[in-house]
Amino acid sequence: MKRAACIAIALTVLAGAGQVHAARPELPTGPWKSIVVAVLPVTYFGASSEDLFVERPETTALRAEAARWHRGLELAFSGRDQVQVLGATELSERLTRSSELRRTRELAQERYALGIERWRALAPRDALTQLDRARELLVESDNDLVGPRLLADVEMHRGLALMDLGEVGPARIAFARMFVLDPTRRFERGYYGQKVEQELAGAARDVSQIPDPLSLVWPADRLGALARRLGVDVFALGLVLPRTSAGIQGAILEVGLFDAATGTFTRRESFALSDGALISGDLDRIVSAWHACALEAPRDLVRPQARPRWFVDFGYAHSVWLQHRRTRNYLHGPGTHIGVTFVPTPGLELWFKTEQRVTVSDANADLLDVFTTTHFALGAGLGVGNDGFRFSLRAGIEAAFSLADIGMTTDVDCKFFGADNDRCRGIFTAQSPAFWLGLDFAASVRIAPTRDFYLTLTTGTTIYALSGSLVSELNFPLYGSLGFGLPF
Repeated sequence: MKRAACIAIALTVLAGAGQVHAARPELPTGPWKSIVVAVLPVTYFGASSEDLFVERPETTALRAEAARWHRGLELAFSGRDQVQVLGATELSERLTRSSELRRTRELAQERYALGIERWRALAPRDALTQLDRARELLVESDNDLVGPRLLADVEMHRGLALMDLGEVGPARIAFARMFVLDPTRRFERGYYGQKVEQELAGAARDVSQIPDPLSLVWPADRLGALARRLGVDVFALGLVLPRTSAGIQGAILEVGLFDAATGTFTRRESFALSDGALISGDLDRIVSAWHACALEAPRDLVRPQARPRWFVDFGYAHSVWLQHRRTRNYLHGPGTHIGVTFVPTPGLELWFKTEQRVTVSDANADLLDVFTTTHFALGAGLGVGNDGFRFSLRAGIEAAFSLADIGMTTDVDCKFFGADNDRCRGIFTAQSPAFWLGLDFAASVRIAPTRDFYLTLTTGTTIYALSGSLVSELNFPLYGSLGFGLPF
């Protein structure tokens, strides 16, 4: 029901495409939960081997488009009810509020400076040790997500140190990481030498061929950790991606919304930058549809989910006759159980059950033959608990029937010669049909792992008061049942 209502609201918002700038209605009064939306910098993701040494005019234009739509993404979220928008500056401030994170970043900068110093001193192995530690510290403090340029510098010099050590493969990986963190980085031709330029160009080509750059630049697990650290509910992300060499006409804007509660991208959209006049309206409609389903209403405005009132359960039952005067051992009765419970109020239960038990002979064969009894009981109970766990005490009236003759004896002559023989003097026989009527007392536990089914355990006893001579021979069955049930 809630999902259907949410979809209906979203469709209504999308239908009002021509009224994106109309005044939005105010929310009903109540303690609505505010949503913190952090807008990470929209960047131009266009690293390619052709652009490494020359800043082409279309590249400059696309970088300007990235900055433009970063502001457009912030405006799409601003001014909405119960939404707090954080830009890159506010995110950096939140990171630096923690003295521990601020100290971690300072240590990373010190390690980076030491690494450059050792690299310039022609000690690449020592430089790599310092740069690796700087990288660890920056990732640990999440500075690579909010301000990735410093980590891009670290990866650049890691690649240079690895090239000096002859480790070309790891160097290319470091250069690729640099381009992922800072795709707009450019170099002066001939500054680093032919071999380094060749690996830089190869790393740029590798990055340009990534099929899903949005997830690579901002991994979901890292965003989830950063959201918990900064108290952010949603991250808004964006990349400007060139698809052809036609500049803005062939580029797209890819936007994603990352939900910290689910740890996934709940929305991803792409827009052709050639239709720039329509992107503002498209962004506003998408964010409006998200906003309609994202607000969490106060509890007094939300209709509680219907509480189940009927419970039907099935299971295994077992009884032991505590009074068995004609036998030298307890008589056991395995069987089946069906129960129905109606809960008109949270504390009151009305119940009905039926059980079929087969009383089997004891080890001494003092019970001459097995017999089957059918039990019906109904009553009321008092319960405490919630939908997941409930304990109740019950009392009621039970009627039991047996359609088989019941015979019990400890006399060997009766067992050997039969009940009709003159030598048989100590036998008890109850002719069918037999009938018991008594009071039932029980304790019950219900455990519901989900709202779709539950497990139940019941234990109790019955005191039979009406059944003729049979009460004096068999009485006080202690029983238990274990099963599962369905709520309605």
